[in-house]
Amino acid sequence: MKVALINPNWNLHEIKYTTTSVKPPKSIPLELTYIDASISQESRIFDAYARNQTIDELIQDIEDYDPDMTVLETAPTYLFWRCPPLDLSVPSITSKAIKQSVGSVSVIIGPHGTTDPMWTKEQTKADVIVRGESDFSINALIEGNYFKGILDLRNAPVNLQKLPFPSFKKLNLSLYEPHAWIPEIEKHLVNEGNINLALEFSRGCPFTCGYCLKDGFREKFRTKNSSQIEKELDFVVDNKGSYVYFIDEIFNKPSKVLNLLLKQLKDRSLKFGNMSRPDIMTYEMIDKMADSGCVYIEYGLETSNPSTSKIMGKNVNQQKVRDLIEYTKEKIPVVNVFHLDFQSSDYIDILNLEQDQNVEWHNRPIIPYPGTPIGEKLFEHYGVNKNKWEFALRYVWWLQIEHSIGQNKNIRDTVLFSDYSRAKSTAYQILSK
Repeated sequence: MKVALINPNWNLHEIKYTTTSVKPPKSIPLELTYIDASISQESRIFDAYARNQTIDELIQDIEDYDPDMTVLETAPTYLFWRCPPLDLSVPSITSKAIKQSVGSVSVIIGPHGTTDPMWTKEQTKADVIVRGESDFSINALIEGNYFKGILDLRNAPVNLQKLPFPSFKKLNLSLYEPHAWIPEIEKHLVNEGNINLALEFSRGCPFTCGYCLKDGFREKFRTKNSSQIEKELDFVVDNKGSYVYFIDEIFNKPSKVLNLLLKQLKDRSLKFGNMSRPDIMTYEMIDKMADSGCVYIEYGLETSNPSTSKIMGKNVNQQKVRDLIEYTKEKIPVVNVFHLDFQSSDYIDILNLEQDQNVEWHNRPIIPYPGTPIGEKLFEHYGVNKNKWEFALRYVWWLQIEHSIGQNKNIRDTVLFSDYSRAKSTAYQILSK
């Protein structure tokens, strides 16, 4: 059996005023490299995003390969499974085109199918939907002769220490960009033809925040062992790489193996970036990261309001966190602090928040992802029982409209509940002003 592993071209995404993760930096599709390395059959990775291919160009490549099974993901990389595009327009178009042209067994992996397999199946017309972490899923399908239906792996978190070495060599590594969200990082990443890899040291998070999408995947906290990471870092050095980005939800969770990783990075003179949680950061860890080559760190501060922070599962000492962030800025060249906006009438109502007229609008409204505590509260509030992903997309439009023009029941109902085309047209017209 021949298996094609496909990352669609996210540059084809055309729905406006949605999430920032629809066209992220071009990063290694780690999930596909894990699948490829673990699969017992012949396989090939097709990264249409890295190559910026049209649908026709991608289809031609797949037809030439003539696979028996195609595996398509619904988020750009593993990193964005927790904050994916809200719609399936790109995966849907790609999946249907493959289905029509190639006729192989089609499999969908990703957060959408994990949360709502029937909606995802309808949108993509796939034969199989994989729910949960996909690393070993394709072997399971092949060995079980399971080529139609839903494979539910939500209660089977992958042991990271059993993951094979990612099949980086099957990709054109020169196509991938250093992962970072703000331009300031570029001067610290002088690129002289070096490769840029996104790596995974840990997976999952022991905390529970109301807005975080991790139900069914990437929930239980786990780490690789130091020998696995050592091999991956050696690969970077051997291929003249200078910067790696760790996609971990919570890179700075204290552990002996993290200390070993920082030493490995320092010994190889590698620069690195990561996402860390500021309330568990320490001055000692900041110093250690800086000394080990950290040039970019993303902090999820989310909110500076103590009561909102408590309700969101981040009952932290705000002054301590602010002091740690300021110290980080002294030690790490580029620090990106993420804020989320909770100040909408619905969120204030359903979450019992205090209205704060002085809060700064950060243009990052909370996205009510299906499967998250906030999302499910909002769906219940509006009586939404199906097509939750589409409702979440509409609701993100409404949150931005509400900030722009204030409360307007007629416009809200049009955007949230009218025919999709009318809702989209109304939202675009208002948000384009």
